[in-house]
Amino acid sequence: MQGQAAGKYIEHRKDGPVLVDYPDQSPEEARTRKHDEINAWRNDQENANYTFPFNNHNWDYGKATQERLTMSVVMAKQNRLPEGFIWTDADNNDVPMTAGELLNLSDAIDQVMFTKGLQIHLRQRTMKEDVDKLTEVQAILDYGVGWPDGK
Repeated sequence: MQGQAAGKYIEHRKDGPVLVDYPDQSPEEARTRKHDEINAWRNDQENANYTFPFNNHNWDYGKATQERLTMSVVMAKQNRLPEGFIWTDADNNDVPMTAGELLNLSDAIDQVMFTKGLQIHLRQRTMKEDVDKLTEVQAILDYGVGWPDGK
């Protein structure tokens, strides 16, 4: 859910985001609420799954992918991958891989995860700095959380 309706803010709940009425609040209270919204956005972004191109395939990356990949990488480093080992790409194609190819894919995933994590971190810092400069409650409440171009 992007943006807010007048007089409402986005509250992130277990069952998803909902619009909630703002109580009367000070700029500092509004800022704290907006920082919480930014933190929730950051957490969602950090836990999302993404794709990237590598070696003529699209591959998934994110915390879940990294977790699934961990044991296979351990086996690859010990040169113990089974004969005919495959890794499935983001388009659901089974791709035969050697230990070296899997390690290269793992390194590429680590790099794009680092890059995405840094982008997320810098964006949330920028948003918090922007919010901290605002002095009017309504301006703070109206501040849009997310990527500037909606990506």
